[in-house]
Amino acid sequence: MPAIPLNVVGMFVTSVLAQLVGVMLMPHTHGFSKLWPTLGCGLAFAIGLWMVARMIETGAQLGILMPLLAAVIPVGAIAIGVFMFGESASWTKVAMLLCACGLIGAAASAG
Repeated sequence: MPAIPLNVVGMFVTSVLAQLVGVMLMPHTHGFSKLWPTLGCGLAFAIGLWMVARMIETGAQLGILMPLLAAVIPVGAIAIGVFMFGESASWTKVAMLLCACGLIGAAASAG
C-alpha cells in the first residue's frame, strides 16, 4: 500500500476537525435562527468540505477517503453529544458503531 502524503493527512485531520466543530455549533444555532453560531457552523462545514475538495484535487481516492470520513465523523459527533451535551450512549451502541467503522475501513482498504 503506498504511503499517504503528509499534506493529505493534514487536510484529512483539518476536514474532520472542522466538520466536528460544525456539529458542535449546530445546537447553538437554534435551527439556524441565531446569527453568529449559524455563521460559525456554516463556515466550519465549508472549511471541512473545502479540505475534502483539496484532497481529491491532490489525487486522494474517493473510494478510501469518503468511507473513512463517513466513519470518523459520526463517531466524533457521538463523542461530542456524550461529553459536551450530556447525551447518553449505551455500550452496545458504541460497540456497534466501532464495529461498523472497522468494517468501513476494511472495505475501503480491500482490493
